[in-house]
This record gives sequence, C-alpha cells and structure tokens, in this order.
Amino acid sequence: MRTGELTMETEPQILFERFEPSQSLRDRVDAEIAKLDQIYDRITACRVAIRADSGPRQNAELYSVHIHLVLPGGHEVAVTRDPGRNFNHPYDIPNLVVQDAFKVATRQLREQVRKMRGEVKTSEGPPLATVIRLFPEQGYGFLETDDRREIFFHKAAVVNDEFDQLEVGDRVTYHESRGEQGPQASTVKTMDKHSLRAEAP
Repeated sequence: MRTGELTMETEPQILFERFEPSQSLRDRVDAEIAKLDQIYDRITACRVAIRADSGPRQNAELYSVHIHLVLPGGHEVAVTRDPGRNFNHPYDIPNLVVQDAFKVATRQLREQVRKMRGEVKTSEGPPLATVIRLFPEQGYGFLETDDRREIFFHKAAVVNDEFDQLEVGDRVTYHESRGEQGPQASTVKTMDKHSLRAEAP
C-alpha cells in the first residue's frame, strides 16, 4: 500500500490467513482503506483480517473478513462478515466478501463520525432492532439495527427466557457488546404492544 497517501496515524494492518491473495484482492483492500481514510482523516488504527476456511464442498474455500477501526476518544468501528453468521452471501468469492464488509464499515464510520461531531442526537434508552433470522435448534439469531447492521444474539441474551417466543419481524431493544467474532447483542428485550404503537408514525 502507498501509505504515504494516507493520513492515518499508524500504517494499516492487513492480514491474509490460510491463503495467498491475488493482486486484485490486495488492490481492492488498499482501495477500500483509502476510501475510509477519505471519509475521516483521523483514524488512529485500522486492522483488516481476511481468512480462508474449508467449506462444506470438496476443494471449496469460504472467506471471512474482520475490519476494526479505532477513532479518537476511544470510539471504534467493528465489522465481521463470515459464513457462520450469514448464509445469504457468496462467501466463496473473496473480492465480494471484502466489498460487502467495507460497505458496512463505510456506513458505520459515517454514522460514528456524525455522532462524534454532534450531528446525530444520542437517543434516550437502549437502541431498537428487528429480529431478522432465528435458529431455534441452535439457540441463536440475528437482529438488524435501525442503521442496517446485523448483530448476532444468543438465546441466553434474551430477557425473561423469551427466546422461544420470538418471531422474525419482532421489534426488540438491546445492548451491543464486542464478542470474539464481532459485535453481539445482550439484554435483548421484546417490546410490548404499547411500545410498538408509540413507535409507529
């Protein structure tokens, strides 16, 4: 990477694990990092890890991408895209996985910068999300936040042991934390009918 063209305080860390990347993939990562740098020129640290693992089919590889940005004041942007968390994406094509992950990182970075600059008011109370996928037998699911991010949650995170009562489309409140595989939701609580009516326009 031509790091002299970036304004980041430290050189980005780019890791390719368990595979040899093509030049086009290297160029894609460099270009995407440069775009983030243009959006906000005070990123203090950037780490991108792309990993290949054996897929369910013979001779097939699936790719995961982890992006972690550190901003002034202790703010962070963290994005994880891997086949174990979302099956609706061609995870066997590394360039597409990288493109998808950086799209999410770009959206999160813009939102975080707006908050840091005071352009977005901090909402009172916990944030809201929608249940978009459930895996009852495995005991976990996924939420979509109001800023279009996907967050994993385990049944143990659902308040009052109401995981079995959840349905796709339910609105919930949650708290976000950083897990080993990326962002995850804790203290997931279903909204009652009165809350849903109050939220409706």
